[in-house]
Amino acid sequence: MTFYKDNDDEQVTIKQLQDKMVSICGDKAYSITYLKSKIISHFGEDVIITEINGKENVMTLRRTATSILHDFYRQGKSENTENEKVKLIRTAAKLIKSDIKSKEVDEIFYPNSLDIASSEANKNFLPDSLYLLLRVQRTRRRY
Repeated sequence: MTFYKDNDDEQVTIKQLQDKMVSICGDKAYSITYLKSKIISHFGEDVIITEINGKENVMTLRRTATSILHDFYRQGKSENTENEKVKLIRTAAKLIKSDIKSKEVDEIFYPNSLDIASSEANKNFLPDSLYLLLRVQRTRRRY
């Protein structure tokens, strides 16, 4: 699971994880079905397993705001203002990324052309944290 946690920016399938396990463990590697059940057992509600672009069993980890903020505070305060700024920006990015991954989407519904052209309708597809960031950026540009 360390391999997956280190590569969670990429879309990883359970098959890819099983292939990695085979390369390490050989015949003792889990089957795809058993590995999937172990992953669900290990991560619980923090893992989403879906089909994306024809790829089956694509895994996505969703991190909670609590775990992200815990990591931020655990790092300790730096004397260097620039380092603190970078840590804060990275934490904000992780929070927004987590919200994007956690956003529930309807895989059957695809918006029509009027919805896509409508700024108002598009807001419904954004997590609140990303919408807030975009609003703050837009407000700043007006000055």
